Amino acid sequence: MIRNHHLRCIKVSLFLLLCLLLPGTAAAQAAQDNTELHTDDGLWVITNLEPLFSEQDDRGRLTGYAVELVRLILADAGFNNNILSAPWQRILAESAEKPDVLVFSLARTPEREDQFYWITPVTQNTYAFYALQGHSNGVSSLTALPKTSRVAVLENDFRHKALEKAGIKAVPTQSWGEALQALYNGQADYLFFSDGGVNVTCANSGFDCTRIKKAFVYQQATTYVALSKPGTNPALAERLKQAARSVKSAEQYTSLVNEWLATYAKRTALPISEENGVLILGQVNAD
Repeated sequence: MIRNHHLRCIKVSLFLLLCLLLPGTAAAQAAQDNTELHTDDGLWVITNLEPLFSEQDDRGRLTGYAVELVRLILADAGFNNNILSAPWQRILAESAEKPDVLVFSLARTPEREDQFYWITPVTQNTYAFYALQGHSNGVSSLTALPKTSRVAVLENDFRHKALEKAGIKAVPTQSWGEALQALYNGQADYLFFSDGGVNVTCANSGFDCTRIKKAFVYQQATTYVALSKPGTNPALAERLKQAARSVKSAEQYTSLVNEWLATYAKRTALPISEENGVLILGQVNAD
């Protein structure tokens, strides 16, 4: 009886171990999520992968202007956290439910204003609707857009929410490359994106960008390094803001900007400049 009891204990232990090791099990997923997001000091730092500004190099290491800027801010504030990457849907869910979640680069919108502490601006971009040349139909605003219009957009992005609120049919995609392709192959009449995003995505995907024209501007928006507000000590936000001010007033920041502007000039024709601590992204011609 004792031997059988021991055998059952061993079997149960092996089963629990397999649950943790085998992919696809609930326990394994929970363990993986905890490994991905947990940090020793409680501060989580998460970005969404974006061409040029937050991307992975050949070794899988996060790099880009925004990534390096955040690393400098963290170091100045006395943190040594790893920067993690996740889809926007995951990032927004985590920041809505948990304190001490530092995210970037997040567009500052009226709907998000009270949900975050806005630490420091990163980029400024023109968010607009784009169409293939000759297909903009003279529309000049979101409210004037026909309800039958199909608009390609990144799923769960703030622009997706804006389309839903306006009652416009969205064509949600998993990447901006897919959204661009939806416009080209006729699955969408418009693309809701940004000047900088169109330039970079076209360059990376090999599409003929000369056929894409701006139909109308939705808004000028600035992206930020932002800290989740619910349950977060305001002192942490102030500590990070002070670190950001310190970083951007130092010569090291000037060197960082010059280094990345030179890198971007070799990789894209997108005009990018720096003004008052913000990278200003260039324009796409109107139809």
